[in-house]
Amino acid sequence: MGNTEPELITDALETLKNRLPKGWDVQLEDTQSPITRDMGLDALASITAPDQQQITIAIEAKTRMTPRDALVVSAMAARLEGTPLIVISPFLSKATRERLTEANLNWLDLTGNLRLVLSQPGLFIETQGDQRRRGSAKRPARTLKGQTAGRAVRVLLRSSLPIVVREL
Repeated sequence: MGNTEPELITDALETLKNRLPKGWDVQLEDTQSPITRDMGLDALASITAPDQQQITIAIEAKTRMTPRDALVVSAMAARLEGTPLIVISPFLSKATRERLTEANLNWLDLTGNLRLVLSQPGLFIETQGDQRRRGSAKRPARTLKGQTAGRAVRVLLRSSLPIVVREL
């Protein structure tokens, strides 16, 4: 899973390619075109239907996306004048996905959550992936290093048991 926006774009387009119906294709067009630079977008991609109809979509990649960020991206999308926008991120929370949907924006995260609505060529895909950020259940291991932990260990070793938390 990509840690930078270019890696994220590559991974997201591969995920999208795997979710498209048979005969459809998606290709990265450009990351340095005038529209991407002028609008502050990250890339453009083209989606091609089986009958060779093609549409260009703008990509906004965020390594982290909050519901509040959805409002900013929504304002950006309003300036695109008809070009569909897809927001990609490693994970989009339910609240963020709801805000993006309310703003009629497309979204994709690397856990499998996807909503893509195109009018020409007609396409609707909505899939549900993980509802929690991957790895969020894992917490870093706690250690007994440091002054505070050392003091607590010394008190435990010197005290007669049982000892309550307040005494510690």
